[in-house]
Amino acid sequence: MKPLKELIALTDIDVVESFSLREVGGDMTIKEAFAAWLQKAIVANIPAYFCQLDKKEIWRYLEIFFSRLPSRNFMFELSDNFPLPELRRVLPIFADFMNRQ
Repeated sequence: MKPLKELIALTDIDVVESFSLREVGGDMTIKEAFAAWLQKAIVANIPAYFCQLDKKEIWRYLEIFFSRLPSRNFMFELSDNFPLPELRRVLPIFADFMNRQ
């Protein structure tokens, strides 16, 4: 994304979708993304490696992530291929976390 960040800033699009977080190979932090795209919403992928984490680890990740997130337009999306049993396990953890915010 870094090579495109200035071009993306010039576009009329409102949303940068399928943003890959640093921990899954993206080349920009969420802070860098918000600094580069002041007027845009950012939609990031739920990391597929969450399939390997338990509820406590996912919850802790979300607490840290959202504590560092600028209070601007942000959303998680599911765009990776989660095995169905893990999808059924992980998505309610996200929903529960968000309901308590």
